[in-house]
Amino acid sequence: MRQTPTLLETALQHDRRVLLFVLVAIPLASWTWIGLMARDMYGTMGGASAWMMTSVWDWPHMLLLWVMWAVMMTAMMLPTAAPLILLYAAAARRNAESGSPARRVYALAAGYVLTWALFSVLATALQRILASALVIRPYLSKMTRSELLTVLTTGMATVASSTLGIYVAFLSGVFPQIAGHLLSASVLAIPAAVVMTKLLVPETEIPETLSGVPPEDEATRSRNLMSAIIEGAMDGLKLAAGISALLIAVLGLVALGDKMLGLGSSWLGMAQPLSFVRILSWVFYPVAFLLGLKPEDIPEAARLLGERVILTEVVSYQDLSRLISDGKMMDGRSVVILSYALCGFAHVASVAIFVGGTAALVPSRRDDLAALGWRALLAATLATLMTGCVAGMFSTGSP
Repeated sequence: MRQTPTLLETALQHDRRVLLFVLVAIPLASWTWIGLMARDMYGTMGGASAWMMTSVWDWPHMLLLWVMWAVMMTAMMLPTAAPLILLYAAAARRNAESGSPARRVYALAAGYVLTWALFSVLATALQRILASALVIRPYLSKMTRSELLTVLTTGMATVASSTLGIYVAFLSGVFPQIAGHLLSASVLAIPAAVVMTKLLVPETEIPETLSGVPPEDEATRSRNLMSAIIEGAMDGLKLAAGISALLIAVLGLVALGDKMLGLGSSWLGMAQPLSFVRILSWVFYPVAFLLGLKPEDIPEAARLLGERVILTEVVSYQDLSRLISDGKMMDGRSVVILSYALCGFAHVASVAIFVGGTAALVPSRRDDLAALGWRALLAATLATLMTGCVAGMFSTGSP
């Protein structure tokens, strides 16, 4: 006896209708969102999009921002893939012996949407990282060099809430209280970053904002919806292009240098090939000692600190979790100190992200930003190490 098909099976049998509905519904949702957000594009964000500039981000904020990016990316990319999906559906029907053709088609469409949804996670993180630069954009062109360094350093010394969740996921199994410690580390890094920037580049000029916040230039505001959409799209393109180009250039040069070091060390007959990570682990050895770690933890800690500069803090936190799980770092105080000292975007990729993104917003200060980029990395690294020292002063020896 033939069973009655379920609602899902009935929907899968009408793939063209469902696909047409999706192609209409998602762009409609996207344009509805744009219409709501456009109300604030003419002045200070105080209405529908005020939540995007909040300084306190919780999971509902992050989920809403991710949904926004996912809908936007799907609305842009899914219509262009519709012909490919329909062609695949026709081919799947002709070869129906290998399984349900409708389910295979929807698996392809779901994978396509999932790919752009994952891309939206990256866009969410980048938006949060660069949000501070977007807020102060009207003042970037007239900032002093010390102020520009402060902007870059505070971005590199802190972490976005979107990426903080990744670190918590890595360490929560071996360090249950890690979420509170990382939040404290990011907050402590702000004054530490300011101190370091003022030590490296003391303020010798007169800041424009010394006596008050200067008024925003009315000529820079959009006068209608289409103008706001065009300006926002062009700003996004500039940011994406600036960040992507500098990331490729900087990381490519680092990879090339790493390759040359490896070839040179092999030619000299060294047992272990040289790399930037290995060299930096030697540089950070005395730094790890000054953090007050146990002597047996210093070699691994120095490697993690050097690794963070080249491979980002994500890899370092993964390795820290593995060291704790394997029993190679059992001292609770060392774990707490390293959790603070590694917490920050103080790595080579951030130089490309922050310098490239900020230079795209204010091209007239490109040379100053380029000159300050590596100094900002140094200041951010010192700031995160300072937070590690503070954590070590108050740590009782248990995570």
